Amino acid sequence: MLGEPLMANQTNPYSHGNNVVKKDVRTILILAFVVVIVVVFLIAVILSGRTVVPSAHSPSATPTPYPTPPISQAPTLTPKMTPSPTPTTTPVPTQPPASSLTVVSVDLLQPYNPGGPTIEVTLQNVGNEPVTSLQAVLSLPGGNYTYTFSDVSSSKPLLPGQSASQTQTLLNAGFDQNQTYLLEIIGYEQNGGKIDYVTPINILTSTASTGTAGNGELQLSLALEKTVYSLGEPVNLTVMLTNISGQNLNYTHTGLDFDFRVYNDTNSLVYQWSNFIAIPQFITIEPFPAGESMEQNFTWQQTCNFNISVIGDQVSAGTYYIIGLTGPTYGLQTAPIQITIVNP
Repeated sequence: MLGEPLMANQTNPYSHGNNVVKKDVRTILILAFVVVIVVVFLIAVILSGRTVVPSAHSPSATPTPYPTPPISQAPTLTPKMTPSPTPTTTPVPTQPPASSLTVVSVDLLQPYNPGGPTIEVTLQNVGNEPVTSLQAVLSLPGGNYTYTFSDVSSSKPLLPGQSASQTQTLLNAGFDQNQTYLLEIIGYEQNGGKIDYVTPINILTSTASTGTAGNGELQLSLALEKTVYSLGEPVNLTVMLTNISGQNLNYTHTGLDFDFRVYNDTNSLVYQWSNFIAIPQFITIEPFPAGESMEQNFTWQQTCNFNISVIGDQVSAGTYYIIGLTGPTYGLQTAPIQITIVNP
């Protein structure tokens, strides 16, 4: 029985294959199990609506979700992106401080004009820059009245420290001297800065013993010793012209450099110094250094000369107004000064 040992020692040709099949089945089962776990995990994530970042160092059956930032945090960023308006986001204003121009006076001038009050506005440049354009708007019950300072311009600026006056008859205007009104100041400085502000003012009756006027280069002033005189008492006065331009000027000197007028309380001319006198006829050009003044003294004897028939007639007691003038070359006149003549 030679064939039997051979069968006893012969290896089963299917035993190795069975082992391989068993291992493959186990691998497939493990992979299927892993796939099922992953699928379940993904389904859970999808249903929860959260993104999960698995940890590489500590795998867990319950992965820790990465929290989504709360929606309530978003508004906290809004104030930083859209800040409320502050001075730093507002355009820098070009106007200088209101104190660049100040109101010296707002005066009711006498005599009274039947068409409306004559009011003089005087402003002073208290800033550091020349002013090249200047207006004032006075608000009264009758309306708004605009004063354009024609003597202030780019060629004749109002220099620091200088004053400018503008007089206007305000037709149909009404006001109460016990009330406060608003005055708007509008102008431009030489450096381009704008002036625009509103200030309260009171309108006063001018009772000063000095009056001034100017054109940006020359300032004319009138000065009296006092404002109350006895009837027949001489009234001494001085008319002065000052170079306020800050530079030397050429002055046109004529036979009539200065003059003055006197009005009564009905706005009628009573006396003018230059009436019915011979005026020398000449013209010369003279240097007029900056800051210097020239003046002329006069005396009014309380007489009339508004026409030739009344020359030398004595005025009566009452209220009068005196105005200082330059000759026609410069055409300046001061604000009137009110005086009272009383019976002795």
